[in-house]
Amino acid sequence: VNLAEEFDILQIVGEGWFGKILLTEHKTTQTEMVLKALPKAYTAITDFYREFHYGLHLSAHRNIITTYDVAFETAGFYVFSQEYAPL
Repeated sequence: VNLAEEFDILQIVGEGWFGKILLTEHKTTQTEMVLKALPKAYTAITDFYREFHYGLHLSAHRNIITTYDVAFETAGFYVFSQEYAPL
């Protein structure tokens, strides 16, 4: 997936050692969401799958952020999408 082709990056919501949270808008659906990008250099693929899987299955609960069924990788990051829930 090419991020620039699929998403407009609106701002970096958070950034740290374990990755970045990007506020984006999906170009086709005009849906606002965040992309959680975890660097491949510090993240094992099994850890990424675990976090994505748990988020996806637990997001049915009304008090947990929705994780969308969208995950992909770029050259340097593993990425999945979640609903945007501003403070």
